[in-house]
Amino acid sequence: MGTHFSYIADQALPSLEEEEVCQHCEQEGIKAYAVRATILDPSLSADPELAEEEPQLNYACESCIKSGNLALDEDYLNDLKASLPKGLHNRIENPQFAHQPYIQFLHHNDWPFCCHDLTEYIGETPEADEDYATFTCWRPMSPSVADYALQDFYPLENIEPFFTMRLFRCLHCAAKYWNFQYSGLLWPGPTHS
Repeated sequence: MGTHFSYIADQALPSLEEEEVCQHCEQEGIKAYAVRATILDPSLSADPELAEEEPQLNYACESCIKSGNLALDEDYLNDLKASLPKGLHNRIENPQFAHQPYIQFLHHNDWPFCCHDLTEYIGETPEADEDYATFTCWRPMSPSVADYALQDFYPLENIEPFFTMRLFRCLHCAAKYWNFQYSGLLWPGPTHS
């Protein structure tokens, strides 16, 4: 479990590359993260007038994300809910999940779950002491993907750009998953050479 956000490991936090100012508090010199959120109460923003006119945010600092004054994008939440059993919909609304940075998927916001909880996003590559072989494929998007192991797709230079892999681990057991998302319009699937 991450120390900053419960469902995103610290090493996987999608911090912005450039120095951005938090769009909510306008504080400088702190890390900002990508969000798809709406300001709930503009009067709590550093610029209430601007927040009233433009309540949508693209990036915010940790403190503002956790403040409860930002609501995750409804389309994103509904997309996540559609990929989960109804019994886990309450996890999406849980503040530990709902108040975190946006993890960009190319399509189908399919967040793996295990042990009646959402898993922790740990990044695009395993940690130094882990191996790709210890991850299990989570709901392959194409039947051809099911025939391959994660290491068949790496190194990333061997696959086309625009494809992304996301790695997750269960917060309650040793299960680890990989979610391979590629655009079927751009790539028919992996081939062995």
